[in-house]
Amino acid sequence: MKKTLTLTIAILLLLPSILLLTGCRNHRTLLDFNPADYINIADFRNIRFTNEEVEEGMQDLIERFLYQAGNYGDPERPLQEGDRIVFEFTGVIDFYQLEREIQYDDHLILSLRIIVDGIDGFHGDRLYDVFWQIEEDGEGVQFLDEIGFNQAILGRTPQIGQVYVLEITIPDNFFYEDIRGKDAMLEVTISHHFTGEFFAGGTGSAGSAQQMREPFIIGNGQLTPGFDEGLIGHLIREVSLVNVTFPEEYRSDDLAGKDVVFITVTQGVWLSAKEFTDEMAMHMWGRETVEILLSDMRDTVIIDMAFHYLLENSEFSSLPQCEVDRVTEDLMDDYASWKRRYGFESFGDMAAHLINPEWTTDDDFFNYHLTPQVEHAVKNTVVFYYMGRELRFIHSEAEIFRRIVEHGHQIPPDFEVDEDEIYHHMMLDLFDWIVENVIVE
Repeated sequence: MKKTLTLTIAILLLLPSILLLTGCRNHRTLLDFNPADYINIADFRNIRFTNEEVEEGMQDLIERFLYQAGNYGDPERPLQEGDRIVFEFTGVIDFYQLEREIQYDDHLILSLRIIVDGIDGFHGDRLYDVFWQIEEDGEGVQFLDEIGFNQAILGRTPQIGQVYVLEITIPDNFFYEDIRGKDAMLEVTISHHFTGEFFAGGTGSAGSAQQMREPFIIGNGQLTPGFDEGLIGHLIREVSLVNVTFPEEYRSDDLAGKDVVFITVTQGVWLSAKEFTDEMAMHMWGRETVEILLSDMRDTVIIDMAFHYLLENSEFSSLPQCEVDRVTEDLMDDYASWKRRYGFESFGDMAAHLINPEWTTDDDFFNYHLTPQVEHAVKNTVVFYYMGRELRFIHSEAEIFRRIVEHGHQIPPDFEVDEDEIYHHMMLDLFDWIVENVIVE
């Protein structure tokens, strides 16, 4: 159990690199891949860290757990002073709950449910809440655009809370593969109808959108005076209306000295360490106590630090081009999906809003973000396979069958030991080896 959990946490911490460690499978098999062609690796048998370095490294992972725990907790827990939060979206509204026909540039908050043959296409019985802007010149590739939602809803005078039912065909690129191309019913509930300037998701200024994605502590003066007080008492993912008077010296002339109304949805909240309980440790990660969970987290940090050390201290003569191409293609598919989902006009536009407001062109995105990310992932691949081969963690088919049986698992009749299975067992052994052999003192 410990090995499985440590692997799970390690994958969480090492994303996206670990998910990309799959070798050049289109050009050669795992058993033929020779990482020694690309690296003069540092001494991985003599890695040392201090306890202080490991404890410092744990803080980031603990922060992630506390954030996740905050969203697994009591959904009725109201926001309070001292909470650290991040916004799903926020923006200044001009007119709210409009009692007129829907027009271009209007904003809607929608609850969606897709029904295919009586089966809810989204998460069980939960509704899927989205922010939506009716755009005349949108790219036409987002899901709601593809099914003709804008044209179906334009000109209607929405009754707040009323359910609209549209007959649709699920697009072939829909993210739930099992319902692609099928006829379905889309239930749409409009919960809010307003106009204004949206600060996240591609329609606000770069500075504002970037700022809204950073965590805030309610009550410490980070936000515009009056904003903190307006959030207190609201729930996570609840739509909040907050009245604010901007200071006369505010940096934006459009807002300086003005009374405005913000519409805001909080994406999540961090718990404090003292609020994280044994019950949460068991519910979220299957560990009986917080103490056991922290021990596994410490192992994960050591694994991450070891990989970082080897990347920094090894010499790479080149990188396998087949893997560079594959990782680039995978990442570009993910980024293209994000660009479509939020309606950005270009990768540069997306980078300016979500990553760095100074990256405004496609070249900025490729040169400063994508290329370093690809290089980091491929270098991780080379290090990972080098250690796996050197330590003889590439197991035969018979060995893998034996290991599966020893762990008490049933082997399906059609089970085959493929490259992914070999890789999985190498990962288990390598992570255990790192924890056992890296010296922490």
